[in-house]
Amino acid sequence: MEQLSCCSLAFDSWSSELEVSRFCLRRSSPESAEQSSQNTACLFYPAFVHGREKASFNLLLLYSDRLTVLFKDEIPFHCALISLRLLFFPEEAQAQEYNTSHFAVWSQRVRVEPEVTAYPNGSVNLRCQFTNSGTTKLTQVSWMFERTEGDRQNIAVFHPLYGASFPNKDFERRVSFTQGTLENPSIKIDKLRMDDAGRYICEYATYPSGNEQGWTTLIMLAKPKNSASAIPVRAGSSEVVVASCEAAQGKPEATISWITTIAGRYNHTSVPERDGTVTVKSEYRMIPTPAENGKEITCVVNQRTQTEPRAFPLKLVVEYPPTVTIEGYDYNWYMGRTDAVLTCQADANPAPTEVTWKLPPSVRVDHYRLLVRKVDETVNTTFVCEVKNSLGSGKKELAATVIGEYSNAGMTHALLIQTVNTLLSSSTAS
Repeated sequence: MEQLSCCSLAFDSWSSELEVSRFCLRRSSPESAEQSSQNTACLFYPAFVHGREKASFNLLLLYSDRLTVLFKDEIPFHCALISLRLLFFPEEAQAQEYNTSHFAVWSQRVRVEPEVTAYPNGSVNLRCQFTNSGTTKLTQVSWMFERTEGDRQNIAVFHPLYGASFPNKDFERRVSFTQGTLENPSIKIDKLRMDDAGRYICEYATYPSGNEQGWTTLIMLAKPKNSASAIPVRAGSSEVVVASCEAAQGKPEATISWITTIAGRYNHTSVPERDGTVTVKSEYRMIPTPAENGKEITCVVNQRTQTEPRAFPLKLVVEYPPTVTIEGYDYNWYMGRTDAVLTCQADANPAPTEVTWKLPPSVRVDHYRLLVRKVDETVNTTFVCEVKNSLGSGKKELAATVIGEYSNAGMTHALLIQTVNTLLSSSTAS
């Protein structure tokens, strides 16, 4: 047996049925078919009956090499192609293979769409049509709503003599027939709600065939309310939540992912809402350090109602007290030198609120910048810069040495110190 699609094949004894998914194919007069070991049958499997109870097909074996089931009406159907070989196993003999390559097929006559989607407060058309009625007499058509399996509620009835009736109060003034004929009793539902999702059965009362039906699954969709934010945290040694992303009240449930180079992990929570929607929340966790402040992280939300993923780029907010350095000292402060400058540099988040220098009275200070108009014995001292923010303070000391005159050695020493500091900084960063 050869199978080229997702539909399962199963069969039992010589006189029983061959099931293709939930189709039920009944053999007719297999004794008249020629035996063959090569021919295969091709069946176009209409998606509109997928998931229903078994729909019977009466098969009449002919001598040809292909089976095709075609539907010619205005309703589009999605089809999947199955290629298969039919084997019959008589209990009293070995397996025999028959040429079942071409059949004349009678199929279900109530045509509906397999699935439709809609949004709350909108409207939807549920189409139904009875085709190829022939001598069958159509007496009445009913629409039933099935929110859960087996719980059917009659919501609309059409009779050619008595007209339309809408017995269900939940659908009162919300449901109507679009044409109001037995041949085409399609309905429209307005002011849709999330709990309108379910199965809608279009059922004909006919003579002499009895009841015939088809059903449509209405899927209610809801666009999620997406949001994302970085959560300010203090630098420390414990893992904390640094970013949060939420897709609220969506249907179907959204999926959330993160894009970042920052080491960490994330978790998801899903909370069903009373109206049938789902709120999904994801939190990104890490051990925050000052180096991560300002680093980029992106939350990505995927959901069926969105034409493309929604991306929310964020920058982490890690708070820490000031780290202070003093720059500008070149180890060549000689007597009489003018305009020597020291700068107090502070790395802090939040930004520093106060900068304090401890220095001789002959030196002028402009916030972070210290200006020595003329180098003399009074600046042969230790300079201290202290910086504060809302989380704390940091300070740095620098011991300046005044030399007698300009010195190349002092400049060389300054370059050496600068080189060492650069190497140390590079080593720390890596």
